[in-house]
Amino acid sequence: HARQAAQQANLSKTRFFAAASHDLLQPLNAARIFASTLAEQPDLSPAGRLMAERIDTALRSAEEVIDVLVDVARLDTGAVRPAFEDVDLEELLRGLIDQFGSVSHSRKLRLRLGPCRFLVRSDRRLLRRVLQNLISNALRYTARGGVLVGVRRCGGTLRLDVVDTGLGIASDKLPRAFEEFQRVGTGSPWGERGLGLGLAICARICHLLGHHLSARSREGRGSRFSVEFAQAWRKPVVASAPQAAPVAAPAPALALRVLCVDDDEQALQAMRLLLGGWGAEVEVASSRLAAEAALQQQPFDGLVVDFQFDDDPASDGLSLIARLRAI
Repeated sequence: HARQAAQQANLSKTRFFAAASHDLLQPLNAARIFASTLAEQPDLSPAGRLMAERIDTALRSAEEVIDVLVDVARLDTGAVRPAFEDVDLEELLRGLIDQFGSVSHSRKLRLRLGPCRFLVRSDRRLLRRVLQNLISNALRYTARGGVLVGVRRCGGTLRLDVVDTGLGIASDKLPRAFEEFQRVGTGSPWGERGLGLGLAICARICHLLGHHLSARSREGRGSRFSVEFAQAWRKPVVASAPQAAPVAAPAPALALRVLCVDDDEQALQAMRLLLGGWGAEVEVASSRLAAEAALQQQPFDGLVVDFQFDDDPASDGLSLIARLRAI
């Protein structure tokens, strides 16, 4: 009974944090919109623009911390349900290599992708999160050399490796690398500090998906983190059609009338500034009744609606959108 009570208390705490994350993220989202709108002002000085960008970076870091903690909460409560499909590893990895290309270039590190023409049975979104964490960690703890991502056959399974020439992890500390809030390395040469949750999330996701996650490392010589897939097969070769030359087009003004609905005043003002700066005509409403009244007065081309309303927890933004469309 004591164990069940403790487990129930921990589950309740996890659910509470997952629910509270909405209130934590909302003011951060509004502040980020204000910062990005400020950075787009044409009369802003270079020093002011740099300051706005740094404010946005700091706020994004705070958002990422909350996002990671919410991910742990959702995984622990069983709220995450994988949607299995045939995932194209080459397409997925090329997107991630492009994403981290600017980071590796700025740090003078090589980021290479080996042959990986395979399909695997997995959840594309969750698998992307795992590989994103592994590549990000590899770049974070590598000062010289680079990172190689590739696959190889191991018996009846396919193993995807993320190999770096970084600082490495001592053998006696490696088993703790997948535990929560554990930073087992010697620190990032780039001054970055993680929460010690990235690998713990990877381990949870791989367990959920039925993939095997493992690591090998030598202190001072680098590390190899691997994901093994039980279901994998080579991607068929398809002749590609010639690509048309891209046509450059000027970015048009956002000539739309938009209704923004949110019960947070800061979020409303941030959206008004952001969309108005892009040329949209913006109306705001802080409640369902105000949104319906605004729509009775004039038509709108688009809606930006918050998902959760504190004054009406029984319904959400999707039901409000359906109501406004009916009007």
